[in-house]
Amino acid sequence: MSLHKSIDDFALRMAAAGVPIRPENNASALEAVEARLPRRMSGSFESLLSRYSFPSFDVRGITLFAWNSE
Repeated sequence: MSLHKSIDDFALRMAAAGVPIRPENNASALEAVEARLPRRMSGSFESLLSRYSFPSFDVRGITLFAWNSE
């Protein structure tokens, strides 16, 4: 299974659980954030952040903070 397909499946599961996650092109916003970091994020996290927007939510004991193109 490809990395993007895995993230797409995750996004579908979150949407089914009531998280208002939506497809969106956030590539330029992610590039701006990563330019300020000492190293790159994992490929799966990059895939999620570059292709989806969402409010803060908890999943399996992890809090994901809100992320959108604005």
